[in-house]
Amino acid sequence: MRLYPPRKTNIFYGYHSKKAHVSQQSWDFAQRLFATLMIKAGIIGILFSTVFIYIPLNTIAELGIIIFYLIFAVVFSKLITEKQLNKFQQNE
Repeated sequence: MRLYPPRKTNIFYGYHSKKAHVSQQSWDFAQRLFATLMIKAGIIGILFSTVFIYIPLNTIAELGIIIFYLIFAVVFSKLITEKQLNKFQQNE
């Protein structure tokens, strides 16, 4: 989404919420912010995963921790994006 963001609101590609679909400016803002947050979460996830190379855990525990982190990253990014969209729309 960062390299090829959706240009117009659509139902197939990009970050979706009622607030993001309010205007084209809100849509563009939400796409940039969510993509940036997910890239940061991915970098943190890669660093986080490398820790498991040095910490001996069983495979199930590692998988559970990684899945928990992925869900947390998406939910946290969505919450931040919605909060920033509120501020953005108030300033519009």
